[in-house]
Amino acid sequence: MPLLLTEASLKTRVKELFLLFILYVSVRIGLTLIIQHLLINWTIGMINVIFSPLKYLVLFTIGYLIIRRPIALIQRSSVKTYVKALLFTFGLLFLASAINLLIDSYITGDWKEKVEYGFTKYEMLFLAVILAPIVEELFFRGIILSQLLLVFNKNQWVAIVVGGLFFGAIHSEPSQIFFNCIVGIGYCFLYWKTKNITITMFCHCMQNLIVFTARYYMFTPD
Repeated sequence: MPLLLTEASLKTRVKELFLLFILYVSVRIGLTLIIQHLLINWTIGMINVIFSPLKYLVLFTIGYLIIRRPIALIQRSSVKTYVKALLFTFGLLFLASAINLLIDSYITGDWKEKVEYGFTKYEMLFLAVILAPIVEELFFRGIILSQLLLVFNKNQWVAIVVGGLFFGAIHSEPSQIFFNCIVGIGYCFLYWKTKNITITMFCHCMQNLIVFTARYYMFTPD
């Protein structure tokens, strides 16, 4: 059952989806060029604190002009639904981590190198735990997935998988691509199933909060 019904033809839906992908790539490339040529002396943390919200503001604004529909659905859900979604997320994270470790055991070289972003603790708290769950869910589930569900109207699992793979692919750390693809597919499924963007925001926030807590309070040297 489609998330959003529209009278637009399949050709129009595909065109809108193509424009959304072009929009994302253009904004990302444009931001990269600005950082490389104009913000040489800025810290990575400061750049992300300022430009991440700006990037998604541009994506939301132009994305809405492309699709001309509400960006996301918020269907009323019970507390039980949030709890079940969170338990589903924990199981998904365990599965994704296990698969990632298995892949790492067979791959050597630069693949397993971790990217050090140089964020302070408070920058990471804002970017990963507060900002990312809101803006990423609105764009990747609210806009991209909803458009994919319209394109693959009769095969919506295809839309869920493609949406998750796209989410994983845009994360630049090679060793985390498979992990993020699996998690992305899971969040796409949750949004498709619940039709409530706040549920995926909540689960995404809890995921990043766990990572943040482990990084800064559990596995740091004394």
